[in-house]
Amino acid sequence: MHRNALMTITAVFVAMLLANDAYFALRWWQRRPDHNRRGFSSRVHVDPDGSESQYIVFVPHDLPESERPPALLFLNGKGENGVDGTRQLSNNFGVDVWQMKRRFPFICVAVQCQDSWRIGGPDARRSLTVLDEIIDEYDVDPD
Repeated sequence: MHRNALMTITAVFVAMLLANDAYFALRWWQRRPDHNRRGFSSRVHVDPDGSESQYIVFVPHDLPESERPPALLFLNGKGENGVDGTRQLSNNFGVDVWQMKRRFPFICVAVQCQDSWRIGGPDARRSLTVLDEIIDEYDVDPD
């Protein structure tokens, strides 16, 4: 009887470890850069305090590998604030880029404002941090 209980406890422990590993593997997979992906993609930014926020990146469909693309940071209006990671594209910017997606020449970063775009505020800092990450990832043209 004692042996069966020990085997059950061991099996539960191993199952918990595997579930934990699967969770972290999935999180890594969702956050990994995918340089070959074109069009809109959803990403997750993790702040130093561990809080997560979703944002959108648009990569031009006809982005030549040899060119350094320009980048555009989109700041949404107050009616598009939130934490869902997509509402910032619902009105103007996202619709326009979607309509021109085959010929739109910029890498676009759309971080969703949660509160306010005030200078030095958390939303502004997060947006600039995300923009810096995209600039490094895609070797964006500094001009």
